[in-house]
Amino acid sequence: MSRGFVFKDIFRYNNIMKLINIHSLPTTTFFVFLIGLWAIVLGVYMNKELKDIRDLKRNADMSTIRSVVNMYILDAQKLPENVSLDSWDYGYKLKKESKFVLYNLFEKGIFDSPIFDPLNDHKHYYRYHKFNAGEYGCEKSFAIFQVSSFETENSNHGSGFCPNKDFVSDAPNGYTMQWFLKN
Repeated sequence: MSRGFVFKDIFRYNNIMKLINIHSLPTTTFFVFLIGLWAIVLGVYMNKELKDIRDLKRNADMSTIRSVVNMYILDAQKLPENVSLDSWDYGYKLKKESKFVLYNLFEKGIFDSPIFDPLNDHKHYYRYHKFNAGEYGCEKSFAIFQVSSFETENSNHGSGFCPNKDFVSDAPNGYTMQWFLKN
């Protein structure tokens, strides 16, 4: 036999099965274990990647909202109103109902489409509220927009402060934006 013949012979299906003895229980169990381990590692990796992607979407939404609210204030010379006058406007989207933060700006055509948190659950949501002058010790009217929480650690939490309230503390792993109405 020449060496070339041996290598050809090794790669024939029957000989491979004999070499690794794939039909034995320990070998089959080992391959199932390897496939399971690979699936777990892939799942953990993909979960982290998806968290990063959702956080990128949150950052893009914040940038859009900052720009839109700034343009609205320049144009209208006032802060956008709340849809619910006495409480925070929360953005959520359920099967039968949805509510959009700054919905009144969407109705006016300022936003192309409603913006919701990518996960949109009880821990991950957007909220907005316009406060009157004097509330929480602030002399001027102001508005707060918050991303409730990022999925990965976030070192920049934005700013939102009045003498009697630190709004950033309401969203410790989120982001807070504050606008004041200039008089």
